[in-house]
Amino acid sequence: MHGVTSLAIISLVTLLLAVSVSAGLYGTTPVASTVWNAGRSQTVTWTDDKSVPHLGQLGLMDIELLNGDDMTVATLAQGVDPKSKSETVWISPAWGQNGSDYYIRFYCKDRALSIYTSMFTLIDMSSVIPAGQSSMLTDGLYTPYLTVVLPNATSVSALTPQRTTARPSPSIAPVTPDEEDAYLHPHGPSSNSAAGFSLGGRIDLERLKFRIVFVLWPAIVGITMAL
Repeated sequence: MHGVTSLAIISLVTLLLAVSVSAGLYGTTPVASTVWNAGRSQTVTWTDDKSVPHLGQLGLMDIELLNGDDMTVATLAQGVDPKSKSETVWISPAWGQNGSDYYIRFYCKDRALSIYTSMFTLIDMSSVIPAGQSSMLTDGLYTPYLTVVLPNATSVSALTPQRTTARPSPSIAPVTPDEEDAYLHPHGPSSNSAAGFSLGGRIDLERLKFRIVFVLWPAIVGITMAL
């Protein structure tokens, strides 16, 4: 009785596995003898093997690259129509190391269905795998791009701003009329009208000296410094 029960369980599990992986999509490239060079465009192909569900019933799918540790290396394409039966992909050399344990997975999101190709070989991979890691993983879809460098292109560099100290330039405030009168009349204006003429002549001379010292000379110094 126990043997019959075990046989029934094994049969049921086998049937469930067969149903879960059954699909009309069958990968034709890459196969076990395929050798792909990293850094180049490659074409993944598949066909309809007439199983159910057929290609038109699978819905859009993603094409992923996996390694021998069953880890996703990269998503090569997204939203692919299974009826197209082919998709051009690009594999970066930085995604891992050379090996014969890579394979492709077709993942149909609508049906949560995964179909796998045979393991194949990747060469021209350039990355060095750190200790404790078996692969270089990447998230999302990788899209290569081309950078064009023109021979006469102008190189722009970022310069670190330098701290400078501005020296203050000498400046002399203009002399107001009140300050000039205070200099010329330290004791206030004289009320002696008789001495007004002679005093006026002395004041004119003092005013001339005042303007030479406080007006003309600073102007000459300022012009000299400006030159």
